[in-house]
Amino acid sequence: MTGPRPGMIFESEHDLLDSYKAYAKAKGFGVATRSRRGDKYLQYTCERGQQSESKKYSKRMDCPARINAINKGDGIWMIGKVFNEHNHELEPEMSEFMPAHRHLSNELKRQLEAHDRARMRLSKSIRMMEIFAGGPSNLGATVKDCRNYVEERRRLRLGAGDAVSIQKLFKSCQKNDKDFFYLMDVDDDSRLRNVLWIHPRSRAAYEDFHDVVSFDTTYLVNQYKMPFGSIVGVNHHNHSILLGCCLLTDETTDSFKWFFRNWLEAMKGVKPIAILTDQDESIRIALKEIMPESIHRFCIWHIVKKTSEKFKGVSDITAAKFDFNAMLYDSVSISEFESRWEAFKIKHGL
Repeated sequence: MTGPRPGMIFESEHDLLDSYKAYAKAKGFGVATRSRRGDKYLQYTCERGQQSESKKYSKRMDCPARINAINKGDGIWMIGKVFNEHNHELEPEMSEFMPAHRHLSNELKRQLEAHDRARMRLSKSIRMMEIFAGGPSNLGATVKDCRNYVEERRRLRLGAGDAVSIQKLFKSCQKNDKDFFYLMDVDDDSRLRNVLWIHPRSRAAYEDFHDVVSFDTTYLVNQYKMPFGSIVGVNHHNHSILLGCCLLTDETTDSFKWFFRNWLEAMKGVKPIAILTDQDESIRIALKEIMPESIHRFCIWHIVKKTSEKFKGVSDITAAKFDFNAMLYDSVSISEFESRWEAFKIKHGL
């Protein structure tokens, strides 16, 4: 397989990394990102690069193999220096077991979770996936990777510790204030799926400030990686007010329906006049069913932050971003926006 060479051009950082990983897998070594300077410069090395400072055993042995790359603008990356010599034996037959070359695809994750929900034995599920992939070596992940993923998706079992702790905390809050609202959703096997809680002050504030709210989900950095969602409003002092929180087992339409339906019930059925969210199709479908009268709009921040990615093929990306923002913020009617949008597409060849 042809290796990296100075001067090679890649359309994106992702393409550059994929290419080097493919080369590394064929040769028999792992890849690590060792250094980068903002968005201008990066370096990929053999995973055995750099010497470990720990006195414990380490597979690092200061291997010199690496490539340096420079960002040429508009997302284009060019390879600069290349060092292909290693100071250790390469193991192409072991590549599939190296962490750098193991990855659970979205399709594999969906299949594993579907089989688990259907109560198929995990060993049978993995074996089936291996057959469909054409053998274990083509699966892209080890049996342990698959088991770890399924265990993660199974979440918490009530009685195992964490779920009980959450329940005890909420019961304590409710004992101190009977208006504290919480709801815990479990499946047929008593596995925790979704959690919703609303402080009494939030319920009181919503009575006065339910005109416009924002719903956002982001991933918590914890061992379960459950999406954390929050609904936020604005009071008469222009201060953000928290109107409810949730932990969801996933970001599917059913999970969002569960949250919005029960959140509305806790808020005495009063729907917001308008709600802002990111561009998630599952949220859109859920809101259309649960809050059809509420005006649903996409959060402009989520739209604008994608401009660098969407405009990477435009010749003058700086001008495109300026025109795009001006169109978003300065258009005062739908017709004006549509007219400027058509002109924008023509001007920048989109």
